[in-house]
Amino acid sequence: MNNLEVIQNQINDIITAATSAAEDLQTKIDKATLDRGAATAAMLTAQGKGNPKDYSKAASEVRTIGDILELYATQKAQLDAKPLISAETYETMVNNIMVELDQMTANAKADAAKHLEALRDIRQETLDNINFGNSLLHQVQHDLFKDPAEMITANGNRVHIEAMEKQYKDYALPAAIDRAIDTMSHLYQEGK
Repeated sequence: MNNLEVIQNQINDIITAATSAAEDLQTKIDKATLDRGAATAAMLTAQGKGNPKDYSKAASEVRTIGDILELYATQKAQLDAKPLISAETYETMVNNIMVELDQMTANAKADAAKHLEALRDIRQETLDNINFGNSLLHQVQHDLFKDPAEMITANGNRVHIEAMEKQYKDYALPAAIDRAIDTMSHLYQEGK
């Protein structure tokens, strides 16, 4: 497990604890809301019966439950608004993440440099093969087949036509490698 995963676990633990506390308060709010509804119904019943003692008791119950409900709602609002970590913990976590990302990026750059070296080798091998193959094509065309890759003009002059030369022209891989090396070079310069 890398340090980012450790930090992720810490974050998850903090969020889980806060979510649990918020859910607990919400459960208490929901129960108090139901209790207040029942107490209000009892108060209205007592009022309807004209019984002052029962009415006073029910009204007191409604106020008490209302106060409890207000307490829980205030606690939940404060929990929802309050940062879950201190400023010091925040700074520590941010710094730890940045340090870990710096290290991971440095390691990735080192790995990429190794791969770039391998790509340079592949590029050069591909170019060497294309050049060798083109020299063979030249020999086959000119020395064996005796095709000079020329045209004769109306006045009898011989004109060499490059398009008539047999050549392998797929340089896409070396060009792509050049672009990758160029891009990576810019990344290394930016990181300095």
